[in-house]
Amino acid sequence: MTVNNISFQWPTVSAGLNDNWHATGQLITIFKSSSTLAFLGSATSGPSSGTATITYTDGTTQAFTLAFSDWTLNHGTSNLSPGNRIVATMTYRNSSTGQQARTTYVFYTSVSLTAGKIVQSVALPGTVTQGRLHIFAVGVG
Repeated sequence: MTVNNISFQWPTVSAGLNDNWHATGQLITIFKSSSTLAFLGSATSGPSSGTATITYTDGTTQAFTLAFSDWTLNHGTSNLSPGNRIVATMTYRNSSTGQQARTTYVFYTSVSLTAGKIVQSVALPGTVTQGRLHIFAVGVG
């Protein structure tokens, strides 16, 4: 999938396995020079955010807020979180009891990077404001 001229690789997993990271402080290695670091994701149980940290190859860091809207926009009653953009819409969601007719979304958000530096890694938030913060893919561009 390409959004805002940034390519993302959607995870390929077997049925029943997680196709996303639940943000709990995971470290994602990147090693790229770019102007933008971007994410595809959503939140469950309300909009969610937390502090993520970019580490550059020179050892400097950049903290930023990673935030996603609730995957159903709170059953259609909420607006998008600031900085989010809808990139995919589904007419249903799967649950342990089968499909539920509820519109669900995947969102895009990004952060500007320090010019001329190479991103070594990004640490996802270790804690979030509420619910779960789900990241499906990370891209640079």
